Amino acid sequence: MESVSIPKLQPDGSNWIMYKAQLLFAMESKGCSKHATDAALSPPVPVIHVMSDETTSLNEAQLRENWDS
Repeated sequence: MESVSIPKLQPDGSNWIMYKAQLLFAMESKGCSKHATDAALSPPVPVIHVMSDETTSLNEAQLRENWDS
């Protein structure tokens, strides 16, 4: 497998244009450029379930009923 040399990105970003071009070229040559260009499928947005105070109160009431019996 042929290796590809990519220059180090300077901390001040002064070589960003060359760095980006060479990085994308290297990724394309390895068949993984879709990950950098948003052409690959993104994972689904996570869904967060939040219980309301009413739901919590109901569960607490049920626990108290079961505890007393």
